[in-house]
Amino acid sequence: MDCRAYHPERDKEAARRIWREIGWLEKEREKESVIDEFLAAGRAWVAELDGSVECLVSTGAGTIRYLDADAPWRGVAGEYAVTFGPESSAEPGREKSLPVMEASVGAFTRMWMGVGSPSGVSISDDLTAPPELLARLDGLLHLPPPKTDWEF
Repeated sequence: MDCRAYHPERDKEAARRIWREIGWLEKEREKESVIDEFLAAGRAWVAELDGSVECLVSTGAGTIRYLDADAPWRGVAGEYAVTFGPESSAEPGREKSLPVMEASVGAFTRMWMGVGSPSGVSISDDLTAPPELLARLDGLLHLPPPKTDWEF
């Protein structure tokens, strides 16, 4: 695989094909200039596999205000009371009678998506909890391994 800068004259058709394949660009040819404008607004790279462009990555300037006090949505950080079971839920706030787990969003996601057991994720990632809670969650969360290939 070779990664290189996106060249519009060379890669435009491949970029349009990729966007059509993933559903971001309709089959109507008159709307294809949208991708050209989008890619011209930032920096883009492509990855070639056996000489064919199969991946397109683009960056652009922008600002995200998710931590501003006046922002309507400030992300998912915070304290939650989480219930796992047939009817799982997460409610903002803290239930003082329950044990506390601290986790990054990524670590918590990997745990509840089944990428690793709670105890395993606590070793390899940013997740800490009392051993009793981890053991209980290990027994509770029996999810199938995540499918990470094209055929999922």
